[in-house]
Amino acid sequence: MGGLISSFSSHGLSPDLQLKPDVAAPGAFIYSTIPLENGGFAVYSGTSMASPHVVGAVALLLEARPDTPSQAVRDLTIENRTEREMTLDLTHLPALATSGVINLDYLTADSTVTFEPTTLTVPPSGTVTVTVTIQAPAAPEGVQYGGYLVLTDRNDGRSDGVPYAGFVGDYQSIRVLSYTAQGYPWLAKWINGRFYNRRFGAAFTLQNYDWPYFLIHLDHQVRKLRLEVFDAVTGKSWHRAHDFQYITRNSNHTTYWVFGWDGTTSLGNSTVEVPNGTYRVRLAIQKALGEDDNPDHWEYWDSPNVTIVRPDPVEGQEPDSRAESVDLAAPQQVSSNRTE
Repeated sequence: MGGLISSFSSHGLSPDLQLKPDVAAPGAFIYSTIPLENGGFAVYSGTSMASPHVVGAVALLLEARPDTPSQAVRDLTIENRTEREMTLDLTHLPALATSGVINLDYLTADSTVTFEPTTLTVPPSGTVTVTVTIQAPAAPEGVQYGGYLVLTDRNDGRSDGVPYAGFVGDYQSIRVLSYTAQGYPWLAKWINGRFYNRRFGAAFTLQNYDWPYFLIHLDHQVRKLRLEVFDAVTGKSWHRAHDFQYITRNSNHTTYWVFGWDGTTSLGNSTVEVPNGTYRVRLAIQKALGEDDNPDHWEYWDSPNVTIVRPDPVEGQEPDSRAESVDLAAPQQVSSNRTE
């Protein structure tokens, strides 16, 4: 609907609590050009439709003001480019707040905003500054709040709004690992097109993709995700099987991330083949905006025993490299209908 945010757009702050998107444009149900072999014109939605609007607006701006720096659309300066004095009234327009991560709730949680001064007089070709103080609302922990700082020209009644947003409470208190009804995280086997939970441990041949899989559901975005392998008896580290940054949360409660382990780990630029034996794999997750040396910013899970039992190679026989429909080259998000 015109004038409203699209349902597929951002609900608010990014994982590092930045206000995104910071540039918006029409992007839903846009009648636009497509390749001629596909018909020439069609109605589509998404960033591919919003981007031309932004590019076109920037082109017009640069045509009129060719010396405009690239970050000008994000720096906020009140400048009077007219030949008359401008008087601006400063007011606050609150917006709905949200709570929750995957399933959102909407609520009224108005912050308190004060301006110093509350009215600005800007001389011709002049600029002025204003101090804005925003007090977070008395809302439950985990609420994202926001609104608009509104500047209204007394001469013609034109208003411009500047959005702001914030978070109530301890951001690190958000739990990332979700122990849902399915009991994730799992150590799993892939058998006949499904993953099976091996909560008491399992042996893996590493042949024909008989690999250990780790099924993990994330309720919130992750700054770092690591899977480190330890000898189950001695506790010796065999280095990391996976080491990722910036993993997104799962799209809903019925999906999970899959990480497969082929029996090798990484040590710097070297690849280490872990020998046959019994191991435990530790999942370490650093929360969004977490600090490396703060234990409160990490969550951990230790897998059941993973026993590697590679069979002796048979001369002249190549291992079957088929992985059915699971791509092991990178983690992927999978629906829970693939588990038992």
